[in-house]
Amino acid sequence: MKRAIISLSLPILLIQSSIACTAFCLCSEHRAFLGKNLDWPVEEGFILVNRSGVRKSSFPLTDNSISWTALYSSITFNQFGLEFPLGGMNEKGLVVEELNMPAVRTTIDSSKLLVNEFQVVQYILDNFQSLDEIEGAMAGFQMLPLLLSLHYLIMDRHGNSMIMEFDGYQFTFYHSGDTGIPVLSNNLYRESIRYLKKFQGFGGDLAIQHRSGSNERFVSAASMLQAGKDGTTVSRSFAILDTVSQADTKWSIIYDATSLTIYLKFHKCTGMQQIKLKQVLALDPHTTLGVRVSDCKLLFPQSWKPFLPEENRELITRVAMALEGEMDRVSREELFDRMLRYSKGYILRKQY
Repeated sequence: MKRAIISLSLPILLIQSSIACTAFCLCSEHRAFLGKNLDWPVEEGFILVNRSGVRKSSFPLTDNSISWTALYSSITFNQFGLEFPLGGMNEKGLVVEELNMPAVRTTIDSSKLLVNEFQVVQYILDNFQSLDEIEGAMAGFQMLPLLLSLHYLIMDRHGNSMIMEFDGYQFTFYHSGDTGIPVLSNNLYRESIRYLKKFQGFGGDLAIQHRSGSNERFVSAASMLQAGKDGTTVSRSFAILDTVSQADTKWSIIYDATSLTIYLKFHKCTGMQQIKLKQVLALDPHTTLGVRVSDCKLLFPQSWKPFLPEENRELITRVAMALEGEMDRVSREELFDRMLRYSKGYILRKQY
């Protein structure tokens, strides 16, 4: 099998800032929740509607790029522009969320297709509704990060979940049905499981204490899931996120895959916001709709408006400025300009 390093005409840069996110799945026979805290300095973001039927090609364009037509519509949380989501849920109840992980060195296999760390989320939401579909398809892919080294917690509408990690050469999958621990933080999953086994209730002797480190947050979330005394509810899901929250937690998300509802707490809004997927997807079905994460009236249909190229530019520019200390100016501007021009081509606008 041939392996090669593929030369790309844009900088590939990994952000080194501390990103302390935590995610988990809380499921029962009749309910399936995935919860995630976004813990890092950047609060800018849009919630976007991605339409089915759109023909796409992966970014950046290389001989190993892939093209596809989206089978399913989705709602995603985006900080780096349209087509570069952090996470989301599609119309079939499949949920994908990303979290930071230690960087790995990528050795490219030229026989496999390339996808970046954000677009793999959109590709999965566009194309799949089950874990088996994802695992089978991703065997033919490799990931080439643009900015962040990420791993993923994925859950379907029935509460089946798995962790997906890229080890530098291929994707590895850990099914929660095998491990019993549908939790993810910022260490490699196998390292977090090894650490968890030191604690009471998981085979060890150490008492559980709620602390802020990656492995400690993993243990806290796992122990709260194991306790199970408050049932499978939205309030219990937010209680777990509250326990593992950090000083820089910008938003907390609960995806209810059973009812196709998203619950959101943004740190500058009072109370909980709610998004009903079917209701939003039915709005102006041939247009890319969006709303700022900071909008505290997500429940109201009138909050969702056509997402404009100017808003896409503003979002990418503001996030790039927030990351000013993470990379040199020339490389940052070149990469974000390429991402902006790429994503602009996928903004659907009503034709009058």
